[in-house]
Amino acid sequence: SGESGLSDVIVRAYDATGEKIGEDITDQTGSYMIDYLGKNSYYLEFALPNGYGITQAHVGTDETMDSDVDGSNGPMTTKYYTINPGEHIPNIDAGVVLGVLSVEWLDVAVRDRNTYNNITWDVALQTNVSHYEVERSIDGIADFVSIGKVLATSDTESKVSYDYQDYDVADAGIYYYRLKQIDLDQAYDYSTIVSVERTGSTTDREMRAVIYPNPVVDELTLDMTITKQVKDLVVSIYDAQGRTARANAIVDIDIEAGANSYKLDVSDFARGVYSMKIKLDRKEIVKKLIIVE
Repeated sequence: SGESGLSDVIVRAYDATGEKIGEDITDQTGSYMIDYLGKNSYYLEFALPNGYGITQAHVGTDETMDSDVDGSNGPMTTKYYTINPGEHIPNIDAGVVLGVLSVEWLDVAVRDRNTYNNITWDVALQTNVSHYEVERSIDGIADFVSIGKVLATSDTESKVSYDYQDYDVADAGIYYYRLKQIDLDQAYDYSTIVSVERTGSTTDREMRAVIYPNPVVDELTLDMTITKQVKDLVVSIYDAQGRTARANAIVDIDIEAGANSYKLDVSDFARGVYSMKIKLDRKEIVKKLIIVE
């Protein structure tokens, strides 16, 4: 009682199938609201900024002031709550406490390797780390999107080195990168931002994806150029908050090397900025998509 709330905590709602249905970020008072949930049962997951841990669940006699994060559905999750139409369930809370940083960032760098950008980072004192997400923004630092992830090695006090290759570098411009370190309990921290400038496109690359028109009103075309046969292609679209706007929007199998073109109707999408995630077997490309009226 009397403690201030914590901002920038990501809260996600999942249904019984494990699909994320809604998401919000706490404000300066520590409050959040996830609305437009249909009649169903849901559990919540909390992602804390790095340096914070979760307190013991269900301590105290006042249910409006205890922590409901008890791991019922995995790390940093709550039990299921059943929602009925027009019902508001308040005080599904997370109690947090200052903890210890999970990694010490030693160095982050990016280099132009002709056919790809190579992002490298060194850390020490690595503890309780799940994985690192690589985030990228082109010609500015306002629109970072996740383009891939690297699993962390085991806990260690020694120096650990990682790297990631970004092959989606056809466009000229300044490529900005940062690393999001995510703990096993979903707490997270960001590295410093690094950048590299590319002056033109490359011809010796494994894949290339172009969206047009972009911005788009009702129908877009995705042109794919690949240098070798691909077994699976899956394209999904996410909104600016990272929520799934349309999963498996494009699916194809056994794609031959060369040029391939796909049409996609987006007339039912709300106006805004989206991310198109293109998965080709184990490789991934993320493209910024702008939908206008």
